[in-house]
Amino acid sequence: MKKYTILYAEDDLNLASQVIDLLELLDFNVLYAKDGLSALDIYLAKKPDILLLDISMPKLDGLNLLENIRNSDNKIPDIMITALSDKQTLLSAVELNICKYLIKPFDRIKLEDALKKAIKSINNKIKLSNNIYLDIDLNELLINDEIIKLSKKEFLLLEILLKSSPNIVDIYKICDYVYNDYDVSSDAIKSLIKNLRKKLGDKGIIHNANSRGYYIKIT
Repeated sequence: MKKYTILYAEDDLNLASQVIDLLELLDFNVLYAKDGLSALDIYLAKKPDILLLDISMPKLDGLNLLENIRNSDNKIPDIMITALSDKQTLLSAVELNICKYLIKPFDRIKLEDALKKAIKSINNKIKLSNNIYLDIDLNELLINDEIIKLSKKEFLLLEILLKSSPNIVDIYKICDYVYNDYDVSSDAIKSLIKNLRKKLGDKGIIHNANSRGYYIKIT
């Protein structure tokens, strides 16, 4: 199992010490920062898998820190920690696409549940290229942080190609998996491939294998 790297930013040193011990016990690689500016520097240098950010921090608060990160990365899951429970603060956090928020004081179970949700979010996004991800929960592409919706057939086609990668998926298997019908015209499949390539930006991800079928190449 992959050992995930988490960036933890918290200015309360006593709380930080306890949380770091728990994170390491759960087999996370922990990057710690005691203020928002230090956390931003660490994020830019190390590119962690998960963020665990306190809202109230010196130099740069957690919301502004996450806003800076979201300018270039809308995918990394963030767990926001706050001693506040006012609606405006929580709404501001939600607008920044947080994965979960924890209100102090929180217990181990709540933190572990939040971490499980963050890991699930990572595992449900498949990288197709440097700037293209497939969200298998939402049936959509994320291209340069822009959401591109997929039709059911487009998603099923991409799913069977990914499951079989790097092997060729023959036409009959595509007919069965995508259409649940072997009697599908080649023109219908070609049209589906064309539409999906267009949504992918024609990045050379889906390839023809002569007349045998198609395969996907992940860069």
